[in-house]
Amino acid sequence: MLEELFFEPLTPGVLPATFGEVSAGHLAVIDGDNLGVMHPDGQGELGDARSACAGHRIGREGGTVTMGTRDLGARRDAAATIKKAALSLFSDVGYEAASMRQIAAAVGNQPASLYNHYPSKEEILWAICEEAMLTLITRGQEAAASSPDPVEQLRAFVRQHIRFHIDHREEARVINQQMTRLGRERYRQVTAMRDDYERSLRRILRRGARRGRFHVPDYRMASYAILAIGMHVSVWYRPDGPSPASAVVRHHEQLALQLAGTR
Repeated sequence: MLEELFFEPLTPGVLPATFGEVSAGHLAVIDGDNLGVMHPDGQGELGDARSACAGHRIGREGGTVTMGTRDLGARRDAAATIKKAALSLFSDVGYEAASMRQIAAAVGNQPASLYNHYPSKEEILWAICEEAMLTLITRGQEAAASSPDPVEQLRAFVRQHIRFHIDHREEARVINQQMTRLGRERYRQVTAMRDDYERSLRRILRRGARRGRFHVPDYRMASYAILAIGMHVSVWYRPDGPSPASAVVRHHEQLALQLAGTR
């Protein structure tokens, strides 16, 4: 399926050549991984523009389609590096105390260059929260589909929940402690994702109760308790501590089964 290239503005300091010089009167499009040009009316064949654009990035500068010298893969890598550095700072000193200047210094860039990837510090925090919540939601759904037995579903759900808070301690601390720093709209989005994750656990509890496997007087309170004990793991767990990760996971599985009143 053809898709118009509407990428963000090019990197300041990079002298672009207008794409029109390469493909006058044509439309810049992408077909899968292939960059090409075609007539504005959509007629004719898709011509391969790799010879003209290889290793370059297509963007728009105002109303002009332009060609810069940074490829998209490098841009994605740079954004990921920035996000990783920000994650470490947000986790260590907190979102409010971390500055864009500190993040830039951590990746060896000038502060202004960060804005080519993220328009604000809040957008970096949002990117961290969104990725973490999408991971949890996906894993929660996989746990619910892992077995027809609600008891095994609960075990699988708690197992992935604890593993996330062990393997991604920085992300967990940031989403659990810093997400309130997001603006109103971003906060609404991330709390909606969090609620979706919580509901997936409550569905497992209700399913088990209907089949007589669980005794849960209050599904909401039970789900909060199960999630909370897992979330706290990111605070106290240490890889060099006395309890290996596998033992921590097994212990929390048993705690969850007890909280669910497993029969």
